[in-house]
Amino acid sequence: MEFKTVTEQQWPKIKEIYMEAFQKRERKPYFTLRHSVKKKKAVVMTAVEKEQLLGFTSSDIFIEGASGKMEILNYGGKVSQEDYICLQEYALGKLFFKLSGIKIVKSKTV
Repeated sequence: MEFKTVTEQQWPKIKEIYMEAFQKRERKPYFTLRHSVKKKKAVVMTAVEKEQLLGFTSSDIFIEGASGKMEILNYGGKVSQEDYICLQEYALGKLFFKLSGIKIVKSKTV
């Protein structure tokens, strides 16, 4: 898997993903995303494997911490809430994990 900046040919698929991923009240108008990229005020990255745009699915894990509320996405398989927290603690180290305040939230209100 490689991460690359979006190409012109990928924009229709990006729009489809963008519209599906965010509820109307949570997303900026799509044209503002395109405009921000064009003006180099934002970058849209894609996950690509063999020139195929990859899709991520919900893990049904919702967290909150110092960075705010987030939904964790998967590629390829599922991970349990416990495994996700263990991975974060391992990746960040005990001190930074504690400072991050990451915790699982039970509802989809992220």
